[in-house]
Amino acid sequence: MKNLLLLFIPIVFSVQAIAQNISTMNLNWSSTLTYNNTASPSEIQFVNENTQLITYSGDSIQWVAQDGSMKYRLKISKANGTWSDVSQPGLMVYEVVNNDLRGVVRIERADEIKVHLIFTTLSTPLIYTLTIDSIKTF
Repeated sequence: MKNLLLLFIPIVFSVQAIAQNISTMNLNWSSTLTYNNTASPSEIQFVNENTQLITYSGDSIQWVAQDGSMKYRLKISKANGTWSDVSQPGLMVYEVVNNDLRGVVRIERADEIKVHLIFTTLSTPLIYTLTIDSIKTF
């Protein structure tokens, strides 16, 4: 029995080690669909585009276009929540800044994974929602 237990313990720890923790790991969130709710309701649009949202262990976030150009580079000023395994349902809300731009990045997983970017310090709020297709560590 003791030998069986010694065999089982490394398996448990190896499963824990591969969990993708949003607070401690750099993660690349791939999206192919962006919902742009920035303008008036008559101008709301879905955009089919390949983008990457990169979270750097609670330090910063980059939203990168398919051609590699930077859409937004954001500094995380506050993280609200804990989410130790992004393959499971969860939620993390970041308060972010970029020069005069302030807002919130909300990453959540229920039936599907969504990222909401909301910037409210402008005369017209910028609101985007990304549908996430895959998550990778790097």
